Amino acid sequence: MNKAKHMKHVEIKLLLIFYFIRFNCYSQSIIYVPDDQQTIQTAIDTVSDGDTVIVRPGTYYENINFNGKNIVLGSLFLLTGDTSYILQTFIDGNHNGYVVRFGNNEPNTAILCGFTITNGGSEMTEGGGIFCYEANPFLKNLIIKNNLSYYNGGGIYIVNSNNFIIQNSLIIGNQVYGGGGGIYCINSTVILKDVTISNNLSFHGAGGVFVGTGNAYLKNVLICKNQSYQCYGAGIFSSNAVITLVNVTITDNGFLEYGYGIENESSSIIIINSILWNNKEGQLIFYPTPYSDAEYIIAFSDIDGGMENIDFPEYGVVNWLEGNINADPVFVDSVNSDYHLNSNSPCINSATSFYVLSGDTIVNLSPDDYSGFAPDMGAYEYDQTEKIDFHKDNMTYEKNMIYPNPNNGNMRLVYYFRPDNEGRLVICTMQGIHVVNYKLSANNNYIFDNNVLLENGMYIYKIYERNLLMNKGKLIIVK
Repeated sequence: MNKAKHMKHVEIKLLLIFYFIRFNCYSQSIIYVPDDQQTIQTAIDTVSDGDTVIVRPGTYYENINFNGKNIVLGSLFLLTGDTSYILQTFIDGNHNGYVVRFGNNEPNTAILCGFTITNGGSEMTEGGGIFCYEANPFLKNLIIKNNLSYYNGGGIYIVNSNNFIIQNSLIIGNQVYGGGGGIYCINSTVILKDVTISNNLSFHGAGGVFVGTGNAYLKNVLICKNQSYQCYGAGIFSSNAVITLVNVTITDNGFLEYGYGIENESSSIIIINSILWNNKEGQLIFYPTPYSDAEYIIAFSDIDGGMENIDFPEYGVVNWLEGNINADPVFVDSVNSDYHLNSNSPCINSATSFYVLSGDTIVNLSPDDYSGFAPDMGAYEYDQTEKIDFHKDNMTYEKNMIYPNPNNGNMRLVYYFRPDNEGRLVICTMQGIHVVNYKLSANNNYIFDNNVLLENGMYIYKIYERNLLMNKGKLIIVK
């Protein structure tokens, strides 16, 4: 079994152990739909705080309400980790209002996981797919698509929430006549991690995300191909808010030739390790009214057109800090919405692993969180690893490994490069401080060094062939 498959099995086992512990220690009961209850809503009405509702594959034409209950509602994905269950388990609102409602102070331990949420909303609703008012649920591993809201929030409507979390989800193809085709958020604090917001439509503002009078933190988020007919902010529109974007890609947003990546009305928007590229009319704009407290803070990001392409700068402040570039990010296939980086992208190894702004730590990555010399810009880290087995002296080694591990300081390195290529071995502390930096020649397949002095502890090692990361791992020193 290869390492990837082994790790997948380990993750599933850990997931099952986690839920076994959770169910047996905290849950009063587990209810299955349709085994124990015919509908999701009757199951919710039946259970108590701490209980879990598991929904089997199928299409459920319902408009459900958590009714303030602190429960877990999930598909079989919750138990298996099999993402195919997300595509097999539909909650369909049948255009009869929101699909899922949170409105009674549900906490973060109220979880919605593993569904496709679709066909929500009607001509007189706010929040087509998910409606949230004064609640803080945890939404994860969801597809929220093809929902409609007349007022605001085609996909998700969030008001007066202080810790709303969305993770590992896709928000696609939702429409709204008001603001926020994908997400509408006001007077709230929201966190989005590993989320795609794509192909959503707003007629009056913010095709992708609307944030007003609150805070939003986005990490590893893709915002692409959203449209707004009557507002500059096709990707994001922000009003009187603080938004932090870390490793976010905002691209190809706009209607025809109209629409910017981000529109800023009296907001502070922090952009780190991100890409804004090929949005129809431009990347960043200030709302065309003189709000002196509107600002952009930009570092280690790829901005199409550079600082000169930020419109209406007289109405706000642009803090153009270190590490920014203006170069084609070279996506794999933007036509088909594949915004991973190609191997020749200038965004690879161009971001930062640590960034502090005004005393606040915005980025803090360990060397194990990225695969190159440095992190990459944008929503997706380019996978530079290449692992091949080869035989030497009748023994099988994995390509580019340190042996033994744990190690007493005398390292045996097995590596193999293509002819005439060179590389290097880098060893750094868990805090990212480099302690070893050796040049490697293609003429040597073994290195045995008695002079490497490392203190006891755990390190990260990385082996490069030219600028390509061939392998990385943890190295334990025990003397």
